[in-house]
Amino acid sequence: MANTRLLRGAWLAGGLLMLSGPVRAVEASAGVPIDWTISDPAAVGSLCAQRLAAVAQSREAAENVPLESGPLVILRAYDAAYAMAKNTTNEIWVLSQLAQQDSIRKAAGECYEQLEAARLGLQRSGPLFERLLAAQKAGGPQVLRYI
Repeated sequence: MANTRLLRGAWLAGGLLMLSGPVRAVEASAGVPIDWTISDPAAVGSLCAQRLAAVAQSREAAENVPLESGPLVILRAYDAAYAMAKNTTNEIWVLSQLAQQDSIRKAAGECYEQLEAARLGLQRSGPLFERLLAAQKAGGPQVLRYI
């Protein structure tokens, strides 16, 4: 429960921090937009591999932020990683539900399961949790006291 509360608080605080000042926008897209008229299940597999790589890269970046970087840097990295994981999962879910061909829906559904597992892995990351604890202990802006 404490882990969930901390992560939820970090997400909220990170979101508020992103809106509260001149902060560089978070890139929460995995590159090429989805072609909603996709007609080849192999293309869905390629798209899936690209999305999984983007999620893994953003997770690795967040997990490697130095503990002494300060709460704002840690929360920005967490926010970027979580946004990447959530946005890519949502994109594929839409494709898995709305594609006209059964084979595309099936391939997108399989990809959704993989992306969802990657997103859950991010939420359960020990190194990331360690960084969020460091951000909490470091203090910082008043909004951070609620995480």
